[in-house]
Amino acid sequence: MWREAPGLPHLLGTHLLLPVKVERWLPAMRLRNRLVLDAFVQNMGVSEREVARRAGLSHSTINHLVSGRRNACALSTAIAIARAVRCPIGLLFIAERAEEQ
Repeated sequence: MWREAPGLPHLLGTHLLLPVKVERWLPAMRLRNRLVLDAFVQNMGVSEREVARRAGLSHSTINHLVSGRRNACALSTAIAIARAVRCPIGLLFIAERAEEQ
């Protein structure tokens, strides 16, 4: 099964389809601090829904990260969020080490 990687097409300037199994090899990204993500969203003056739309993600994905219900996501999701809020990915996320997954 193939799935489009949401953040990577914008990063690479092309559409990229990755096998779903390949995504499992990519590092999970842990949100450094949910309040920082919330501050970037608030600073933009847009809703979580608008950030989700710009990132090509569901509103629940953004809401769960901002509210603290989730603290990690896929690399492609982290890239999409960072681009949507115009922030370097390293300010929002850190790669989890393989032994932590």
